[in-house]
Amino acid sequence: MNLNKSMGAFHPSLPQSHERSIAELLSRLVLSIMLPLLAFSGLVLWQFSQQQQHRADKEALLTASALAKDVDREVTGFTAALVGLSSSPALQSGDLATFYEQVHQVAALIRAPILLEEAKSGRQLLNTRRPFGAELPNSEPSQVFKTVSATKRPYVSDLIFGLVAQRNLIVVAVPVMQDGEVTSVLMASVEPERLIDVISDPQWGDDAIAEISDRNGIIITRSRDFAKFSGYPSGLFGEVAGSQDVARVDNIAGERVLRGYRGTEQGWRVAAFRPIRSIEAPLRQSWLAFVAIGVGVLALALPLTLHYAGLIARSIRDVASRAAALGRGEVVPLLETDILEAAKVAAALNAASITLHERTRLLAESAARFRSAFEQAAVGFEQTSLDGRWLSLNNRFCELVGYSREECLELSPAELTHPEDLLVETPLLERVLRGDLPSASIEKRYHKKGGGVVWVRSTTSLVRDPDGSALYRVSVVEDITSGHDARAVTARLAALVQASNDAIISIRPGGLIDTWNPGAERLFGYTEAEVLGQPVGILNPATQQTEASTPFERGFAGESFRIETLMRRNDNTLIEVALSVSPISTKAGTEPALSVMIEDIRDRREWERQLLLLNRELQHRVKNSLAVVQSIANQTLRSSPGPEGFRKAFQGRLQALAAANDLLLQSAWTGSDLEGIIDQQLKPLLSDPGKQLQKRGTSVRLPADLTVPLGLALHELGTNALKYGSLSADCGRIEIEWTVTERDEHRELVLSWKETGGPAATPGEHRGFGSTLILRGIPGAVVDHRIEPGGVVCTMTLVLDIMVPENQQAIAQR
Repeated sequence: MNLNKSMGAFHPSLPQSHERSIAELLSRLVLSIMLPLLAFSGLVLWQFSQQQQHRADKEALLTASALAKDVDREVTGFTAALVGLSSSPALQSGDLATFYEQVHQVAALIRAPILLEEAKSGRQLLNTRRPFGAELPNSEPSQVFKTVSATKRPYVSDLIFGLVAQRNLIVVAVPVMQDGEVTSVLMASVEPERLIDVISDPQWGDDAIAEISDRNGIIITRSRDFAKFSGYPSGLFGEVAGSQDVARVDNIAGERVLRGYRGTEQGWRVAAFRPIRSIEAPLRQSWLAFVAIGVGVLALALPLTLHYAGLIARSIRDVASRAAALGRGEVVPLLETDILEAAKVAAALNAASITLHERTRLLAESAARFRSAFEQAAVGFEQTSLDGRWLSLNNRFCELVGYSREECLELSPAELTHPEDLLVETPLLERVLRGDLPSASIEKRYHKKGGGVVWVRSTTSLVRDPDGSALYRVSVVEDITSGHDARAVTARLAALVQASNDAIISIRPGGLIDTWNPGAERLFGYTEAEVLGQPVGILNPATQQTEASTPFERGFAGESFRIETLMRRNDNTLIEVALSVSPISTKAGTEPALSVMIEDIRDRREWERQLLLLNRELQHRVKNSLAVVQSIANQTLRSSPGPEGFRKAFQGRLQALAAANDLLLQSAWTGSDLEGIIDQQLKPLLSDPGKQLQKRGTSVRLPADLTVPLGLALHELGTNALKYGSLSADCGRIEIEWTVTERDEHRELVLSWKETGGPAATPGEHRGFGSTLILRGIPGAVVDHRIEPGGVVCTMTLVLDIMVPENQQAIAQR
């Protein structure tokens, strides 16, 4: 490699698109330090702003809540006064003169006129605006009067216009009760101004305003400008949900405000709001101060940065000129500068220039020695670029492939390497390049000129520069063609034997085990060390323990054959196997050896036995099903009033039978879950299973012989309920409950069916084949079927299975 050429990359005159000046870099450094600080300060200020906004939201909501409680207390006082009057003994006894004095005192106390109206006619009985006994006006009953008479509860109205007072009022009314009926209504007309004092001090800033709106969003009163806004729509709420809320909205005057509201017990809304501008004014001042400070700091820092950048740039240029001189092979002079680092770099360049001359001389001598060894070596050498092109080859490599050096350099290693070997070699070379392997060695084939291949062992490693970066690959290539073919055949055969799932062994003359693969170890349980050199008779049953006993004596006689037999494992258990025995060719005059492949056929034999049992069970089930279908058809025909009735009843029972058989088929005829039987038989009959069917009980698995009978019985119970029982009514339902108890020798299932909410039925109605299926269709079951006033009740007791004592189980297992 040309050293001057490599050093030319550092020449100061070479243009570089990514070059940046010292002034620019230092300016970026200052900005990279200051801008994050300013950004952090801005973030802190922004978080402070958010906290202030959250604080303002919280204060708005707390203020509205406090005012709402005050309003509730004030209105509750009005209501309580009227409730106290409604229970007056004078009123209950009809002494209106005495009661008028009481009412007059309360009206003066609450500062609101009170009137009493009769419930039936709406006629005024007394009115504190008039003396007792004076003629009182008659008018149509108000909406407040109607509401209290209908609900029999105290009521506070929205803002209404009083026809007598000719102004906006709030009416508080309570019913007067006698014997549970409303006899009259007490009503107090409260002026909205009475509530101004309650909300006059929101305690949330001098510019805060409180407002009460009724259920229709009409302003009842305000802490400011009451006369101007009372009776007008508020405009503060819009579409709101819930009993409280905080939002930024436009008030009735069109100003943007922060509004918090809370609902009262009467359904009114109490709102407290402030102009947004007064809340955000301190924050705007903080942001303006922050921006001014940031601009001032940047204006001071950048000129200072540019000054010091000029000093550094001059020193850097002097160092760069000395580096260029080093690249040209010149001796680098020292540098006088005020920048310590630049002086040290110049001194290092001076020392490097002196060392470079000496190392260049030594490198030339070393390269000459390497070239001589490279060309005269007895093995092939390759130098390959990282992208897979040959850089250099020696004479021995060219002799191996039959190409001249010039011809090889026009090709690539991939073009001469056999495709199969290239697939193996490429991942190894990638691992070497990544540093996962120090070197890679592989036996591979090169295509020779004129045809044929040469087998070589190629060992490849990387040449790296001092900083560890890969430069190129070096490979040592050794010819191994002569001994490769025989080893390859043997290796392939051995790999097949080791990878086989079947047991493969060989038996040498004398009946001794010679080889033993992993498949044999898994099948018989013996390790290779335990059986090598042992007689093959250790694998035979106890009746066949001779050295070359049947079936292996046929193989030693030269016969190839396959048989199925029993063999013995190391735990003395017998296993069913298929033997494939073949003689192994040997040298003339020696006894033959055997190759034996042993296949485990236990799973196949077990599958054959299971298939036979399944066919027998299927025949039995088909016969039983046909008998059941025939019985259902005959009995249904006898009990049906006509062809259409027979069709519906027979079709439903066939579907119930099919559903039960589906469950058995899913479990391979081993039984079925009780809850699954209930759901499958009843849910098709229900319009709303969640309401019409209630189940209670633990998980129970029924034997196969009970699945079909119980399914048919449940179908009949459900069909009868749909026609005549609880399912024929909208509010009817079925309750099914079951328990399992253990008796002395068996488990017992008790299933209870109960109908509720249906029409009344009488015993003896609707008897037929369905009743027979319910009462006598389940083998061995005790069924109690009766009709109670609430509906059909049916209790079934079934024997699930026989419990075998432990001593009998042990005897059965032996």
